[in-house]
Formats: sequence, structure tokens, C-alpha cells
Amino acid sequence: MYVVHGPRRSPQVMDRLIRMGVLTEKIAGRLRGLVPRTNVQHAPRFRLGPNATFEGPVSIGRDVFVSRNADILGPVTIGNNVFISRDCYIRKETTIADKVSIGPFVRIITDGHEIGFPEQRAGDSRVEPISIGEGTWIGASVTILGGVTIGAGSVIAAGSLVRSNVAPNTLVGGVPARFIRSL
Repeated sequence: MYVVHGPRRSPQVMDRLIRMGVLTEKIAGRLRGLVPRTNVQHAPRFRLGPNATFEGPVSIGRDVFVSRNADILGPVTIGNNVFISRDCYIRKETTIADKVSIGPFVRIITDGHEIGFPEQRAGDSRVEPISIGEGTWIGASVTILGGVTIGAGSVIAAGSLVRSNVAPNTLVGGVPARFIRSL
């Protein structure tokens, strides 16, 4: 496992601009100093898309790809051989097991609020961990709410809202997500 601490932006955009001749190394060095970054030990075959951001700690396994514009707010644990597509939003206290594929525009939201008094309905905040089992496939534009465990080998259909646990080797879909069939 490799751990990312603090905010980090992908350096790949800056490197591409240097290769294209748009920026000089001197100017890029000054710009890099303006962007909050952190030291990252790159895991073997870890790839990070442009504008992906981490706010750590985020533990990252081997053979992980995090696509562009992903926003990961730790503590988050990501296993080995994981694919996270573009524009994903992953909140603290999320555990993603090995061989998970996450489609674009997925929202994994562990934090929320209690219902408050009439003067302010968004009451006390709470965090409920999310666990995604090994080999799971999460389709595009899925939202997963806090306190959910998704069993190993499951498939979540695109556009679904997952607000309760998903059994292993199950296909679920809809708003809210419901059992479709066993796999």
C-alpha cells in the first residue's frame, strides 16, 4: 500500500504543457509552488488522470487507475487492480476492495446530517462508512449512501441509488436500487 497525505493535484497536466512547449520548466516550477501538493510514493503501475485530487490519507494498492477529475477525500482505502473512472467523488471512511471497477460520475457519499429542528433542518453531521467488495462493478452515475456494504462480485446498474446493503454476487438497479437477479 502507498499513502497520499494532504491535498494533491495531478502533475501530469503541467508535464504535458512543458512537452508541448506551452510552458517552460522555470515557469512550471513557479506554478507548481502555488498548487497545494504532497509527496506521493507511486505504487507499481499507479496511474493518475489530469485534475484528480486527493485529500488524504488515501491508501492505494498496486495497478490502480484514477481517471481525470476524480475527487477522493480520505481516509479512503483502495485495493489492488482498481479502476476509478472520470469525475468520481469518494468521501472519507470508504473501503474499496481489489478488482473493483467504478464507472464515470459515481458518488460515494459517507457523510450526511441528522434531521434538525425547524429553524435548521440539516442537523448534526454523521459519517457512516461504505465498503465495496472484491470484484464489484459500479455503473455510471451511481450514488451510494453512507452505511452501505456492497458484497463481492456484485453489479450496480447505471443511474442507481444504493441506500441499503447489497448481497454478494447480485445485480441491483433503480432508484432506490432493488434486487434484479443473482449472478
